[in-house]
Amino acid sequence: MKMLPDSAARSRATSDLDHNLVVDAGAGTGKTTVLIDRIVQLVATGRTELRRITAITFTEKAAGELKLRLRNVLEERLATGGDTEERLRTALEQLDRRAATRAPGRGRGRPRLRRARSARRVRVAPSGLGPMVCR
Repeated sequence: MKMLPDSAARSRATSDLDHNLVVDAGAGTGKTTVLIDRIVQLVATGRTELRRITAITFTEKAAGELKLRLRNVLEERLATGGDTEERLRTALEQLDRRAATRAPGRGRGRPRLRRARSARRVRVAPSGLGPMVCR
């Protein structure tokens, strides 16, 4: 498997569970994969339950894709067994109870998006670009 130039940023985004992070990257760079890996890590380690996580997308199609991909990863991890089996099974049950929808707008205006106060920025780039910086 080829090592990506931003592997350290990707690794940090999925393993640094003690901090809020912002992933800044272009289309097709793997942001959804990184987000799903981070969510699964949060659930598998017992840091939180899936029902306490909010993932916001810009379209209902993207929300549906995120939900489907998250389900697939949870089922794959569950199939391997281990001590996280109960947490992963609970996450799948919680996923079934949630509808994949986009955030409602404020009145007739655009949805209000806020950056977490303590968020750190992680840059992820398409393969072939230079090294990435984590902040």
